[in-house]
Amino acid sequence: MDPGGCGVAGAVQDFIVLFVSMRRDGRSLGEMIKIELGPIPGSLALVGVLAIMIIILAVLSLIRREGADR
Repeated sequence: MDPGGCGVAGAVQDFIVLFVSMRRDGRSLGEMIKIELGPIPGSLALVGVLAIMIIILAVLSLIRREGADR
């Protein structure tokens, strides 16, 4: 997929999560999973989202540091 298509796919995914969250009184993705699947999958989803965010921040910091070295 080209970079523009990836951006569109990410925007569509964000919109769908926002739409579903608003339909469920602004609950987070982890809270929605906890309601639908139970407390254990919900807790795993919250830990998974946290891990993904940490990885994204680490990659962004590497990219920023690489750009500053130039």
